[in-house]
Amino acid sequence: MRLFPNLATLLLSQLCVLHAADAPQKSLPLPGVVFQVQGHTAFVILPPTQSTNRPIPWVWYAPTLPGLPGKEEQWMFERFNRASVAIVGIDVGESCGSPDGRALYSALYEELTQHRGFAQKAVMLGRSRGGLMTLGWAAENAEKVAGFAGIYPVCNIASYPGVAKAAGAYHMTAEQLSIHLTEHNPIDRLAALARAGVPLFAIHGDRDEAVPLNANSGEMRKRYEALGGKMQLIVPAGQGHNMWSGFFQCQELVDFVLTQAKRASLTLASRKEYQAVQRNPQNKPNILFILTDQQFADAMSCRMGNQYLNTPTMDRLAQSGMLFTRAYSPNPLCMPFRNSAFTGCYPHETGVTQNSGPEGGLDPKEFVCLGTYFRDAGYDTPYCGKWHLCYDAKDTQAHGFEIVTGKRTGGHDAGVTDGAVQFLARRHDKPFLLVASFLNPHNVCEWARRLAGREQRLNCGEIGEPPPLAQLPPVPANLAPPQNEPDGMTLIRRGYQVDSGAFPVGKFTDEDWRKERWGYYRMIEKVDAEIGKVLAALRQAGLEDNTLIVFTADHGECAGAHGFNQKTVFYEESARIPLIIAGKGKTAGGRTDKLVNTGIDLLPTMLDFAGLAIPRKLPGRSLLPLALGKEVPEWRDHLVVQNNMSQTGVINGMQPTMEGRMLRTDRYKYCIYTRGQRRESLVDLQVDPGETSDLAADPRYRKVLLEHRELLARFGQEHNDPLVANLLADNVKPIPFTATSRK
Repeated sequence: MRLFPNLATLLLSQLCVLHAADAPQKSLPLPGVVFQVQGHTAFVILPPTQSTNRPIPWVWYAPTLPGLPGKEEQWMFERFNRASVAIVGIDVGESCGSPDGRALYSALYEELTQHRGFAQKAVMLGRSRGGLMTLGWAAENAEKVAGFAGIYPVCNIASYPGVAKAAGAYHMTAEQLSIHLTEHNPIDRLAALARAGVPLFAIHGDRDEAVPLNANSGEMRKRYEALGGKMQLIVPAGQGHNMWSGFFQCQELVDFVLTQAKRASLTLASRKEYQAVQRNPQNKPNILFILTDQQFADAMSCRMGNQYLNTPTMDRLAQSGMLFTRAYSPNPLCMPFRNSAFTGCYPHETGVTQNSGPEGGLDPKEFVCLGTYFRDAGYDTPYCGKWHLCYDAKDTQAHGFEIVTGKRTGGHDAGVTDGAVQFLARRHDKPFLLVASFLNPHNVCEWARRLAGREQRLNCGEIGEPPPLAQLPPVPANLAPPQNEPDGMTLIRRGYQVDSGAFPVGKFTDEDWRKERWGYYRMIEKVDAEIGKVLAALRQAGLEDNTLIVFTADHGECAGAHGFNQKTVFYEESARIPLIIAGKGKTAGGRTDKLVNTGIDLLPTMLDFAGLAIPRKLPGRSLLPLALGKEVPEWRDHLVVQNNMSQTGVINGMQPTMEGRMLRTDRYKYCIYTRGQRRESLVDLQVDPGETSDLAADPRYRKVLLEHRELLARFGQEHNDPLVANLLADNVKPIPFTATSRK
């Protein structure tokens, strides 16, 4: 097996995930790949041939400012490439070797060594002020450096650009930087490099007035040799800080770089590091994570029969895998679910509780993304389809995914399928985590608005006209609102369904609801067919036997239940979602009614299947033993779902909105809201699965109500959910809606 087949193609596909119009632009002296790391332009110039049995040797050039590297570097870059050494750089601006610039260097290093097959040690090559950048990072990362070479390199901040000019890059005053200079100045931080045996090289003219030889390369050699290190210094007589060709066509410099780069690529810190790059798909399972959008748990023919809906692909998955019949969305709305499921954290922890995220997005260090976990383990991580994650899609370093865009001939979901099929057709020398994020049956939103009289386009493709009334599916048995429904939910329904709003179904007749449900089922069939094409491509590629399939949806669709369409609410049709985990020869075919919170349980499950460590801070549990059909005597006896109902219109000059928490136990569902005279609901799902009667005010169920309050209070304390205490305060006293108080 080749370790790095067609590496140029691999890196182009994995690093250049930007659309052409958005891709960073940079002119290079040789053809290369330009991409971004944390919003900064970086490049890789790959050699025409690569070794098949060791990581890529590389030289790290600086500065990579606009216009650099230029034509002067072409001669030595060509010789590096001919010797199968890659050239790398990142534009960190005028960083002067500051911590900000060093952090960006570390981000690029991690990207290349952990995910792209580059050697664990780089040769640093600093020209002029690039010396501060490369040496500053090397001094605190000596174990990652094979050598340093410089062309009149700046080694001493006091010499150039001077403390006063450098202070801004360090977010200090000149006086403060002077006090802390030895903590940052490369010439004062050489000891670690000497202890690690890192060889140094420099070529520096004796007439350099901008970056004086004696204060920089000369002083560095003196100090380095005193520390026991080795440094070669070439001093061309009569040369200053200029573009003399002898600086850029120095054979001694080229020989030094090639020797150290090749040596580094042959010596890995451990066998384990090498295997992290070389992951064999026969040793680690692939994972195919399939998402639909707005699909209720029972909206599959294996659950409701095939009189009105036929989903053969989903049915086959359910037959071969484990079907989780009581799996819930952490918050039944697109963005809250996705940012929960892809981080393993509750929505109140991510701060994404509605279809907008925190300013600046999620911090990728605090909220590590699913793609990052798997990329760091040596997986390919392609992502196809709907995003809705609070990371910049262009910043692969933040989320860990390679964005794959297919041809959308036939609509959005056809593009998801095409991208997934293209990826599966590639040669795979590493395991993969492939996300196929479909949009349908979300088009039911547009379908409902079309039925209400608006012109609406179905961007996943048209579904035809509804058949005669006798052939339409019936209205749901729970079409009417529940008896004794909390008054807040009644007002929210009205707010959602204003004629000018996004959900104008308030005047729907029974026939309208039947047409809505007919269209909804057609959209599920359309996405079922697309999923079938992806699974067929998986089989054709010979990957089915070693691939785990995780199928779910972000939330459900009420489709008339309780007079609602859409999602967000806690009713079963909105909050409970399909979940199937299937792997040929791996999972047990069957069903389980264990309570699952998909927002916190899916990430640990996929990590567990891949044999990766599950971070202790994650609140969820792996579903692996359940998927394998094992007895799990101790499982959670309740779960909590969250919501933020804010997509309402104006009623009598007021826009009613409210948040809530739902607690599901084996038999009961308890809900509590931030607004209303009667803010609680309690349903016995064992005798009333359609949630037609609210028992919260029934004295016979007072003990059950209080028990559920106590369970929710405990959750709030254990998971630092401050809203819970506010909800339960003062014996759940009435809190009226007001024109100025939205929650």
